[in-house]
Amino acid sequence: MNTYMPKIMLSGKSLFKGAFLLCSLLFLSQQDVQASHIVGGDLTYRCLGNNMYEIRLTVRRDCFFGDTLAYFDDPASVGFYDGVTGSFLTFLGTAGLLIPLNNNDTLNEILVSDCSVVSGDVCVHTTTYISTIFLPFRATGYTMAYQRCCRNISLTNVLDPTDTGMTLVAELSSLAQQECNSSPQFGEYAPIYTCVNKPINYDHSADDLEGDSLVYSLCTPYSGATETSPRPQPPVLPLNQPITYRAPYNLNNLMGGVPLAIDPVTGIITGTPNTIGQFVVGLCVTAYKNGVITGTTRRDFQYNVRMCRDVPVAQFSAPALDCDDLTVTFDNQSLLADDFVWFFDYPNTTLTSTAFEPTFTYAQEGFYNVALIASDSLGFCYDTLIQQI
Repeated sequence: MNTYMPKIMLSGKSLFKGAFLLCSLLFLSQQDVQASHIVGGDLTYRCLGNNMYEIRLTVRRDCFFGDTLAYFDDPASVGFYDGVTGSFLTFLGTAGLLIPLNNNDTLNEILVSDCSVVSGDVCVHTTTYISTIFLPFRATGYTMAYQRCCRNISLTNVLDPTDTGMTLVAELSSLAQQECNSSPQFGEYAPIYTCVNKPINYDHSADDLEGDSLVYSLCTPYSGATETSPRPQPPVLPLNQPITYRAPYNLNNLMGGVPLAIDPVTGIITGTPNTIGQFVVGLCVTAYKNGVITGTTRRDFQYNVRMCRDVPVAQFSAPALDCDDLTVTFDNQSLLADDFVWFFDYPNTTLTSTAFEPTFTYAQEGFYNVALIASDSLGFCYDTLIQQI
């Protein structure tokens, strides 16, 4: 009898799929726990009326391999700059808008690999800073920005990531001020994992509160602070300094394979990476009102491209009602599985078999829950199906 028994939760005639958490190949040789931590983020605003704006800054950091001293800023500094000249505006003080860290907004988002991913786990720690500010009308508009160092040393497509920071930028035009427009609001981040040689198809669209036309594009992320000055307050110029891609990567070859692309209308990202690694991606969305640009908002995020394996699928059939005798023959229809464990009266675990297609004779008539665990040859991946006969 197979000695391992994953916990199965039963709820009527339901199909349950398990995921065995694999914690191998942690890429430790690529990690520098002393320097890197920035994973991505975005900066947006929402018009509240009467020149009042809610500023929302989301920052994501590596909580497995990031420097323990490189925690979230408290406070975080958002600088405001003239939309045309780029000069720093001091009406908020010499450090810009300082937003305290709100621990209640901090989410420890541990993204663990399921059994289909041959890799170690990834931990992304996310927090959102929120503040309200009065911005007097400015005919030349505003550019707001946040800067931080440094990016993960494990990044494959960035040159010298440990000394390459991140600058998050949002633009507020004069038209947006006059119309009390808000910046586009991004939805969920793309999944942190994707499989090598498998197609990506992810809806990374944003919402616009005023219904403005949105145009999406992949864009080169901005670099920012350095190791010698990791958290400048306010952010330092220039704000639009692009990161330097490591050859052979560039905006048209972000991850290798079929190039990553985004539909400018729908925001759907497609592509097929052919290289295992960690890649930073920049996403820009530009809002138009009656054909005039009201502002552009940027987001940074990372894809971890991993080797993936096929996952077993447990499936079997048996007579739902047998009136002739107490013997039942099971038809195993599982896919991509090598080993099997049957439980003929689950949750009772004493009546079992490891045969491919067992025949079992019950002691008395009745209704029985039959559980099948189908696993791969290594026991990493398994799927569970429970049916009543």
